Amino acid sequence: MNIGSNIARLRREMGLTQEQLGSLVSVSAQAVSKWENGGMPDTELIPAIADALRVTIDTLFGREDVKSADIQELFSNWYMRQPEEKRQYELFKLLIRAQNSPVQTQSDLRPDELMELMRLPIKSSKGSYISNGEKITILVRSQFMDDHGIRLFIPAEDCPLFLVMPEPEEGYLSNLLEPAQYRRLYAALSIEGSMELLYFLYSKKVNYYSGSALAAACGFDKEALTPALDALSGIDLIKKRSVIEADGEHSVYALNEDPAFMAFLLFSRWLTEAPGYIWSWSSREKPIFERRENDGNKGDK
Repeated sequence: MNIGSNIARLRREMGLTQEQLGSLVSVSAQAVSKWENGGMPDTELIPAIADALRVTIDTLFGREDVKSADIQELFSNWYMRQPEEKRQYELFKLLIRAQNSPVQTQSDLRPDELMELMRLPIKSSKGSYISNGEKITILVRSQFMDDHGIRLFIPAEDCPLFLVMPEPEEGYLSNLLEPAQYRRLYAALSIEGSMELLYFLYSKKVNYYSGSALAAACGFDKEALTPALDALSGIDLIKKRSVIEADGEHSVYALNEDPAFMAFLLFSRWLTEAPGYIWSWSSREKPIFERRENDGNKGDK
């Protein structure tokens, strides 16, 4: 591959037009087009082109030895070359395509051919099947487990998710709360109005609302929503403050915004719906909650 082909590829990876790259190195779009079609940039422009494309000069000439390169540096350079608005999705696609499906070892197709056949990431995570004449909705997902960790992912464009959980030396159980503490969370979420309240608050910019404003927004009477407000503020999913008005003291509420709640809801759906795995494989021999010497009892308190 010549330098012109490399410039074209790296420019596209960064999401730059020929005009934008030309502006960065003080030449015209026509000059960039000439390079990409077989022309050679002036020697004095080579460092500026490499800087604009965030690569080394060796990479620009296709001379970088990937086998001896620092993988962290290579990854960092690749990531920074992605357009900012696409970085997270491109990282997701890279992780999805890095998976080694057990199906690949049983197929006559090369891994790249099978990956193309699978077309990962797929377009939609929405799936279904018919059971006893009833259409069952499923969330299409995948899981890999071995004695070193767990990977859970949804390989779909409309619900991209990838979670890597290497098993810590102390095991997974050492990081969990006591069962009674989890019950407090689940009890708060099970109160009528709690989920509607959280759905509303997460759909708005963080602000303080009166109890009556929240009740109206969620379609509840204020008195009916009070237990949910008290329970959610009691476990710090929402903040409760007092304000003094002419007619006395009143409570106002705001969201304790935490992106983990969205992941919590998604994995709750994962557990609730019927299985719909496109990849599901485990070589794990030990239990997920393997007890270690320093775990303690993890029983009710």
